[in-house]
Amino acid sequence: MPSLRARTVLFALKHSHWLHLEWRRKPLTFDTDLSRLRAEMDSALRMLGGVPSEVEVEITAASRMRAEWLRPLQALPGRALLYIHGGGYIGGSMAGYRATAARFARDCQAVALNFDYRLAPEHPFPAALDDVLAAYAHLRDAGFAPQNIVFVGDSAGGGLCLAALLALREYGRPLPAAAVAISPWVDLRPSSRAFHESDPALADGLATVCSHYYAGSTPRDEPLLSPLCAELHGLPPLLLYAGRDEVLRHEIEQLTGKVQAAGGDVRLVIGEGMVHDYPLLAPLFPEAQDAFADICAFVRKHGAAHVSDSGRGLPSADASSAA
Repeated sequence: MPSLRARTVLFALKHSHWLHLEWRRKPLTFDTDLSRLRAEMDSALRMLGGVPSEVEVEITAASRMRAEWLRPLQALPGRALLYIHGGGYIGGSMAGYRATAARFARDCQAVALNFDYRLAPEHPFPAALDDVLAAYAHLRDAGFAPQNIVFVGDSAGGGLCLAALLALREYGRPLPAAAVAISPWVDLRPSSRAFHESDPALADGLATVCSHYYAGSTPRDEPLLSPLCAELHGLPPLLLYAGRDEVLRHEIEQLTGKVQAAGGDVRLVIGEGMVHDYPLLAPLFPEAQDAFADICAFVRKHGAAHVSDSGRGLPSADASSAA
């Protein structure tokens, strides 16, 4: 059974609409004001806290995107983290996720690249995926070796994390050392449960609206859109997280089984009584904190295999601005 603190926090999360005197959570529809929704997403994330004092923030120029380096004072030279934010492909931002990515950077002892990828419906598939690949290229251009880079993504960002691995594999490009996908959205086909069942922490209609906006004219069984439809061999070590109570869990379990059947190294952690993206709620309750610590230990393990003491791959301010 979840801890009392977890049950308290999750009850408040599930019924946050009561604070606005609304009996039910507002569904997401094609009439929803996306500008307002995006602002609300960022505001909710900022309530989890600010950037730790041990992490420096530095703006960098990464292709056409807004991006920033998050540099912990205790970062291990050469180790890097690419953080891919969530938001259903229609929301989320570098600014909104800054504190979350900075906490991961600090506890993983890694320099993190946090960035804005293009959002749907203004920019449908494959715009977001192309931007993730460009951010990875920016990390490599800055001197970080693929074997010292770990991808971390949540929700739609978790789906993009896996899609990026598949794209790199198909393009014959070097893969990162490992990847972490937290509550990844891996199946955008209308047959998946997310289109037919309610989730305790997500708005009804989210799957229908977000998948339509992001997929555009692309068939939903495109593997780079729905990684569950892909051949899942040849991937780096994966750590997947899901909440027992979230609607995406079933497809995440299926994906885990496919990776295992293909001979891959994958570990799935399912939090009992937990909801979508629950590790991001650390340190509000013990289960989230334990999950966060486990993720960071995984990153430290896999991102350190080939790090030298020379400091290669820790870009200076001049190098990052020129990249």
